[in-house]
Amino acid sequence: MLVYICENEIKNEMEKCILNFKEKIKIFRTNFIDIDIISNLLVHCYGKYISLMNLSRIILDNNHTIRISLFDKNIKNIVKKSILLSKLNLNPVDCNDDIIIYFPPLNEEKRKDIVKKLKCELEKIKISIRNVRKIFNIENKCLLKKKLINKDVEKKNYKNIQDITDFYIKKADLTFISKKKQILVS
Repeated sequence: MLVYICENEIKNEMEKCILNFKEKIKIFRTNFIDIDIISNLLVHCYGKYISLMNLSRIILDNNHTIRISLFDKNIKNIVKKSILLSKLNLNPVDCNDDIIIYFPPLNEEKRKDIVKKLKCELEKIKISIRNVRKIFNIENKCLLKKKLINKDVEKKNYKNIQDITDFYIKKADLTFISKKKQILVS
């Protein structure tokens, strides 16, 4: 009986890497502000961590301002502190009962800096995808050692794993190019 490496399993693991990449790069801003930048920010209050979108109504006032209307005004300072301590480099400001975050337009230097950080995230995701490949290549080698597959099947499995890896690396590159374009053109 010949056993083949499960392609769906490989694809699922690599797709998780791509989804993780897309989630991480949401915070990289373009000139068009998206509330996703802060909506998933975790705030420690009521004895646990809660996402900001569950504690408030987040409104895009205009192209450069986000307004956070808290459901409980007593946690305003905790939310402001969480925003300040996040790695988002945001400066929350009091405005009556709300918190305002102003996003100045991006200059060329800031855009290039954001693209550098984006490139670092791309490299991390490529490493993750290659690590998935490595795990399945090891599994393939074990199948050969256990004599569950022959040499020809092993080679075919390696080729399939590499083809899937190439596809997901290209998918990560295309996601990067799309986001880079948003940052540099907007």
